[in-house]
Formats: sequence, C-alpha cells, structure tokens
Amino acid sequence: PCAPLRDNSFVVPCGDSGLQDVIAIFKDHEARFSRSFSYWEPGTLQSITPSSGAEGAEIKVITSDLGADISEVFLGGEKCQLLGRPTATEARCVVPSLICGPVHLQLSASNGNDLVQEAAFTVIEAVLFGSIGSSVELLDGGLAVRRSTGVNHGVCLSAKPLRLQKMERRFRVRIEEMSSKGGLRALAVGFAALSEVDLMPSGQVRPKEASDLNRAWLVGYDRGGALLCSPKSIQKLVSGSWRPATDLQVGSMLEILLRENQIIIYQDCKERARLSVPVEDGPGQNEELHAVMDLQGAVSCISLVSTMDS
Repeated sequence: PCAPLRDNSFVVPCGDSGLQDVIAIFKDHEARFSRSFSYWEPGTLQSITPSSGAEGAEIKVITSDLGADISEVFLGGEKCQLLGRPTATEARCVVPSLICGPVHLQLSASNGNDLVQEAAFTVIEAVLFGSIGSSVELLDGGLAVRRSTGVNHGVCLSAKPLRLQKMERRFRVRIEEMSSKGGLRALAVGFAALSEVDLMPSGQVRPKEASDLNRAWLVGYDRGGALLCSPKSIQKLVSGSWRPATDLQVGSMLEILLRENQIIIYQDCKERARLSVPVEDGPGQNEELHAVMDLQGAVSCISLVSTMDS
C-alpha cells in the first residue's frame, strides 16, 4: 500500500521495475487501473556523439534505460529538435541556436524520468565567410576563400558578427596556399563594424581594401613593416614585430583577438603582436563586429578554423 500524505497525494512504495497496476480504494468502491504506473531508476548519461559541434549539427545521446521513450532534450536550456523516433535509451537531435561553449544536458522521458548532466556538450561557434570582394571566391561552403584574380578587391568578411565571450572576440585563420609573388602587399586581418556603404546591393564588398571600410581595425599590410589601421589613424608596428609579408607560410595558423581596446595576434600559438587602439578610435562596447581579412600579397587562399579546435 501507498502511504498517504495530503491532498490525495501518496508515497509510492518499493516495487519491481516496469508497468504496474494501480488500485484506488474509495469509501464505497475500488477501481483498478491496469498497467498505469511505471517504476523506473534515475537515468544516467552513457555518451553524446560527437561531444562538441556547431549550431545545426546532429548529435546522438545514449542513456541507461529510462523506462519509456525519450520525449525532450535540452542543451544549455534550449530545446533541441528531435530526429527520427527516440527510444528509452537513445535519441538523435539537432544542436539549437543561442548557446555557446560548455552546456548542460537535460533530458526527459515520457514517464517523467529526468536526467541532467552538467557540461555534457560543447557548442562551437561556426565562423564562415560571408560577403567577399570581386577578386575572391568562396570554397567549401564558406569555410575557405581563394583570390582568383587581381591584387585588390580581396576583402573577406565573416557571415555573422563574432560572439562576445568573456569580454573578447576572436577568430582563427589557416594559410592554405601562397604564391611566389607577393610584391609590396601582404595579408591584413582584424575586425569591422559594417555599415550600408560597405556592401553593394548584391552583398559584395564594395571597398578595394579592408582599410577603406567605414569602421575597421586591422593589423597587417606592409609599408616597410606591418601596420595597425584604425578608422582615424594608421600606425606602423615597431621593428621586429609581426610582419605577415615575411612571417607567413603555408600551414601557418593565426588567431586574432580583440580584448577591450587591444588587438592581439598569435601565429602558431605564439604571441606576435599586442596593439592598443585609442579609446576614442576603438569599437563601441555594444557594436557588432565581423571578422575581416584582406587577401593581398603572397597569401592566396585561407580557411577559417574553429577557435575551440585544437
């Protein structure tokens, strides 16, 4: 028998797993409800495959036997779209939007069995190329770009503004191809707050160079050394600092950070430049900033790499 509490609530006694009959006893009669209550053990997470992914990626969750089919899956508090027909031990679903980084998993079965696992999955921000100049072509679904002609009109922008995390924005670029002739030009990388004048009606980037964007903060190019370009000023980096015209080679990995009003450049995991932008010439705290790359000089093909990839 069940121990009574109050308001017609009862404490469930110990019992065997699976569906059980329920007998309700009233003053003048009793009612039997066949297989209407199910005992279950609290669920445990067995695996999530893969353990990380970007918005829209498909994942598979494996659990212990929950006693009934999985009915809902949440990541970071956001509901996932279920794919196919879940079972009591497995569900396939899609990583939702609006979350990033390590997130908790919450999963429910139709019998009320819940499972919560902290930091169960890592959501990676997928950074893709979006608007580009007329001398550049998109490759691999927007993961890479290649300069196909000319020396100008090689500006490349990320498809979305970069996410602000821990008071910084960052992106990573791998050098995929280089030509033997770079001339007096070199790659430039940085951040841009876009305006209508920066893009043509077709979505193509209008300026010949990234430094001509309405509001951009860039490091690179070459004028006897690399430059720091801001909307109202251009500074030459000190001798011995990072110089893309001579320091880059195929396979080089660049990570570019904007932290408060500092731009930090890492090449192959080594810090190569740390540059301060004057506060009055820097980006606003709430400005949406895109990653920007100007494909000039010997670098002819680059790809974007997740900042959470090793």
